[in-house]
Amino acid sequence: MSVLSNIEIEKYCKNFNMIDPFDKEKVQGSSYDLSVGDEYRFSHGKKVIKMDGWRREIKIPPYAICYILVKEKLHMPKDICAEIFPRHTLVKKGLLMYPQPPIDPGFEGKLYVLIHNLTNKDRSVYKDEHLVSLVFYKLGQKTDKPYNGKYQGQVTLEGLGLNLQDMSRYSSALKNIAEEIKSWRERLFSTYIPILLILMTIFLMVLTILFSNKLTR
Repeated sequence: MSVLSNIEIEKYCKNFNMIDPFDKEKVQGSSYDLSVGDEYRFSHGKKVIKMDGWRREIKIPPYAICYILVKEKLHMPKDICAEIFPRHTLVKKGLLMYPQPPIDPGFEGKLYVLIHNLTNKDRSVYKDEHLVSLVFYKLGQKTDKPYNGKYQGQVTLEGLGLNLQDMSRYSSALKNIAEEIKSWRERLFSTYIPILLILMTIFLMVLTILFSNKLTR
Protein backbone atom coordinates (compact mmCIF):
# COMPACT_ATOMS: atom_id res chain seq x y z
CA MET A 1 0.00 0.00 0.00
CA SER A 2 1.41 3.40 -0.97
CA VAL A 3 0.43 7.04 -0.44
CA LEU A 4 -0.85 8.90 -3.50
CA SER A 5 1.23 11.86 -4.65
CA ASN A 6 -0.31 15.11 -5.86
CA ILE A 7 0.03 13.90 -9.47
CA GLU A 8 -1.83 10.65 -8.69
CA ILE A 9 -4.53 12.49 -6.73
CA GLU A 10 -5.19 14.75 -9.71
CA LYS A 11 -5.25 11.74 -12.03
CA TYR A 12 -7.83 9.87 -9.92
CA CYS A 13 -9.96 13.01 -9.60
CA LYS A 14 -9.92 13.49 -13.36
CA ASN A 15 -10.63 9.85 -14.25
CA PHE A 16 -12.95 8.84 -11.39
CA ASN A 17 -14.32 12.17 -10.07
CA MET A 18 -12.86 11.10 -6.72
CA ILE A 19 -13.42 14.57 -5.16
CA ASP A 20 -16.34 16.78 -6.16
CA PRO A 21 -15.96 19.71 -6.45
CA PHE A 22 -12.25 19.40 -7.18
CA ASP A 23 -9.94 22.38 -6.67
CA LYS A 24 -6.33 22.04 -7.80
CA GLU A 25 -5.30 24.70 -5.26
CA LYS A 26 -6.25 22.32 -2.45
CA VAL A 27 -3.91 19.57 -3.65
CA GLN A 28 -0.80 19.26 -1.48
CA GLY A 29 2.27 17.12 -2.07
CA SER A 30 0.58 13.96 -0.78
CA SER A 31 -2.84 15.07 0.46
CA TYR A 32 -5.96 17.07 -0.35
CA ASP A 33 -7.48 19.76 1.87
CA LEU A 34 -11.18 19.33 2.58
CA SER A 35 -13.21 22.47 3.35
CA VAL A 36 -15.92 23.48 5.81
CA GLY A 37 -19.35 22.75 4.34
CA ASP A 38 -22.71 24.36 5.04
CA GLU A 39 -24.01 22.28 7.96
CA TYR A 40 -22.91 21.76 11.57
CA ARG A 41 -24.23 20.68 14.93
CA PHE A 42 -22.97 21.13 18.48
CA SER A 43 -22.95 18.18 20.87
CA HIS A 44 -25.06 20.23 23.29
CA GLY A 45 -27.40 21.47 20.56
CA LYS A 46 -30.82 20.19 19.60
CA LYS A 47 -30.61 20.35 15.81
CA VAL A 48 -28.47 20.63 12.73
CA ILE A 49 -27.67 24.23 11.76
CA LYS A 50 -27.49 25.13 8.08
CA MET A 51 -25.48 28.09 6.86
CA ASP A 52 -27.12 30.26 4.24
CA GLY A 53 -25.62 32.94 2.00
CA TRP A 54 -24.80 35.45 4.74
CA ARG A 55 -23.93 33.13 7.61
CA ARG A 56 -20.39 31.83 7.13
CA GLU A 57 -18.97 31.56 10.65
CA ILE A 58 -19.11 28.58 12.99
CA LYS A 59 -18.35 29.89 16.47
CA ILE A 60 -17.43 26.97 18.73
CA PRO A 61 -17.96 27.69 22.46
CA PRO A 62 -15.30 26.81 25.06
CA TYR A 63 -14.82 23.06 25.54
CA ALA A 64 -17.62 22.23 23.09
CA ILE A 65 -17.68 19.57 20.38
CA CYS A 66 -18.88 20.55 16.92
CA TYR A 67 -19.80 18.16 14.12
CA ILE A 68 -18.95 19.85 10.82
CA LEU A 69 -20.01 18.59 7.39
CA VAL A 70 -17.28 18.91 4.76
CA LYS A 71 -17.98 20.62 1.46
CA GLU A 72 -16.64 17.95 -0.87
CA LYS A 73 -18.33 14.72 -1.92
CA LEU A 74 -16.12 11.66 -2.32
CA HIS A 75 -16.31 8.90 -4.91
CA MET A 76 -13.74 6.41 -3.71
CA PRO A 77 -12.38 3.96 -6.33
CA LYS A 78 -12.24 0.29 -5.31
CA ASP A 79 -8.44 0.36 -5.04
CA ILE A 80 -8.20 3.53 -2.90
CA CYS A 81 -8.81 4.14 0.82
CA ALA A 82 -8.15 7.34 2.80
CA GLU A 83 -7.58 8.83 6.26
CA ILE A 84 -8.37 12.27 7.67
CA PHE A 85 -5.77 14.34 9.52
CA PRO A 86 -6.08 17.78 11.19
CA ARG A 87 -4.45 20.78 9.56
CA HIS A 88 -1.94 22.78 11.60
CA THR A 89 -4.23 25.81 11.54
CA LEU A 90 -6.68 23.90 13.75
CA VAL A 91 -3.99 23.08 16.28
CA LYS A 92 -2.89 26.72 16.43
CA LYS A 93 -6.46 27.70 17.31
CA GLY A 94 -6.58 25.17 20.15
CA LEU A 95 -9.00 22.93 18.26
CA LEU A 96 -8.68 19.15 18.41
CA MET A 97 -9.95 16.84 15.68
CA TYR A 98 -10.93 13.44 17.01
CA PRO A 99 -9.51 10.41 15.17
CA GLN A 100 -11.99 8.93 12.72
CA PRO A 101 -12.27 5.58 10.94
CA PRO A 102 -10.60 5.24 7.54
CA ILE A 103 -12.68 5.88 4.43
CA ASP A 104 -13.19 2.55 2.70
CA PRO A 105 -12.83 1.85 -1.01
CA GLY A 106 -16.14 2.27 -2.81
CA PHE A 107 -17.51 4.88 -0.40
CA GLU A 108 -19.58 7.65 -1.94
CA GLY A 109 -20.88 10.68 -0.08
CA LYS A 110 -19.78 13.43 2.27
CA LEU A 111 -17.96 13.22 5.57
CA TYR A 112 -18.23 15.06 8.86
CA VAL A 113 -15.45 15.77 11.34
CA LEU A 114 -15.59 16.11 15.12
CA ILE A 115 -13.89 19.30 16.30
CA HIS A 116 -13.34 19.91 20.03
CA ASN A 117 -12.55 23.39 21.34
CA LEU A 118 -10.00 22.80 24.10
CA THR A 119 -9.71 26.47 25.06
CA ASN A 120 -11.76 28.63 27.41
CA LYS A 121 -12.62 31.07 24.61
CA ASP A 122 -14.80 30.95 21.52
CA ARG A 123 -12.99 29.68 18.44
CA SER A 124 -14.27 30.12 14.88
CA VAL A 125 -13.98 28.30 11.59
CA TYR A 126 -15.53 29.60 8.38
CA LYS A 127 -17.42 28.17 5.45
CA ASP A 128 -15.03 27.07 2.66
CA GLU A 129 -12.04 27.30 5.02
CA HIS A 130 -9.51 24.50 4.59
CA LEU A 131 -10.38 22.29 7.56
CA VAL A 132 -8.68 18.89 7.37
CA SER A 133 -6.31 16.98 5.10
CA LEU A 134 -7.22 13.75 3.34
CA VAL A 135 -4.41 11.29 2.63
CA PHE A 136 -5.11 8.61 0.03
CA TYR A 137 -3.63 5.10 -0.04
CA LYS A 138 -3.50 2.82 -3.06
CA LEU A 139 -4.24 -0.84 -2.34
CA GLY A 140 -2.28 -3.68 -3.85
CA GLN A 141 -5.41 -4.65 -5.78
CA LYS A 142 -9.07 -3.68 -5.96
CA THR A 143 -11.18 -4.82 -3.04
CA ASP A 144 -14.02 -7.27 -3.58
CA LYS A 145 -15.79 -5.82 -0.52
CA PRO A 146 -16.37 -2.11 -1.33
CA TYR A 147 -18.25 0.01 1.17
CA ASN A 148 -22.01 -0.48 0.96
CA GLY A 149 -23.17 0.66 4.39
CA LYS A 150 -26.17 2.72 5.46
CA TYR A 151 -24.34 6.02 4.92
CA GLN A 152 -23.57 5.35 1.29
CA GLY A 153 -24.50 8.35 -0.88
CA GLN A 154 -25.41 10.60 2.08
CA VAL A 155 -24.51 14.29 1.73
CA THR A 156 -26.15 15.88 4.83
CA LEU A 157 -25.67 15.59 8.58
CA GLU A 158 -29.27 14.40 8.82
CA GLY A 159 -28.54 11.63 6.33
CA LEU A 160 -25.46 10.72 8.35
CA GLY A 161 -27.63 10.28 11.44
CA LEU A 162 -26.61 13.32 13.47
CA ASN A 163 -30.16 14.59 13.88
CA LEU A 164 -31.12 11.35 15.63
CA GLN A 165 -28.27 10.81 18.02
CA ASP A 166 -28.60 11.61 21.71
CA MET A 167 -25.65 13.89 22.43
CA SER A 168 -26.41 14.40 26.13
CA ARG A 169 -23.69 11.99 27.26
CA TYR A 170 -21.11 13.97 25.30
CA SER A 171 -22.30 17.25 26.81
CA SER A 172 -22.08 15.75 30.30
CA ALA A 173 -18.56 14.50 29.66
CA LEU A 174 -17.51 17.89 28.27
CA LYS A 175 -18.93 19.63 31.32
CA ASN A 176 -16.82 17.42 33.58
CA ILE A 177 -13.73 18.12 31.47
CA ALA A 178 -14.38 21.86 31.60
CA GLU A 179 -14.75 21.74 35.40
CA GLU A 180 -11.52 19.75 35.73
CA ILE A 181 -9.63 22.23 33.54
CA LYS A 182 -11.05 25.16 35.48
CA SER A 183 -10.06 23.55 38.78
CA TRP A 184 -6.55 22.79 37.49
CA ARG A 185 -6.08 26.40 36.35
CA GLU A 186 -7.29 27.75 39.69
CA ARG A 187 -4.80 25.50 41.54
CA LEU A 188 -2.04 26.53 39.16
CA PHE A 189 -2.56 30.27 39.60
CA SER A 190 -3.43 30.19 43.30
CA THR A 191 -0.67 27.84 44.44
CA TYR A 192 2.19 27.22 42.04
CA ILE A 193 2.51 30.63 40.39
CA PRO A 194 2.92 32.53 43.72
CA ILE A 195 5.51 29.96 44.88
CA LEU A 196 7.38 30.32 41.61
CA LEU A 197 7.36 34.13 41.94
CA ILE A 198 8.70 33.88 45.50
CA LEU A 199 11.51 31.55 44.38
CA MET A 200 12.40 33.87 41.50
CA THR A 201 12.45 36.84 43.88
CA ILE A 202 14.76 35.01 46.28
CA PHE A 203 17.00 33.96 43.38
CA LEU A 204 17.26 37.55 42.14
CA MET A 205 18.01 38.81 45.65
CA VAL A 206 20.83 36.26 46.02
CA LEU A 207 22.28 37.28 42.66
CA THR A 208 22.08 40.94 43.63
CA ILE A 209 23.92 40.30 46.92
CA LEU A 210 26.60 38.23 45.20
CA PHE A 211 27.24 40.83 42.52
CA SER A 212 27.21 43.63 45.09
CA ASN A 213 29.87 41.90 47.20
CA LYS A 214 31.99 41.27 44.11
CA LEU A 215 31.86 44.93 43.05
CA THR A 216 32.83 46.20 46.53
CA ARG A 217 36.01 44.09 46.66
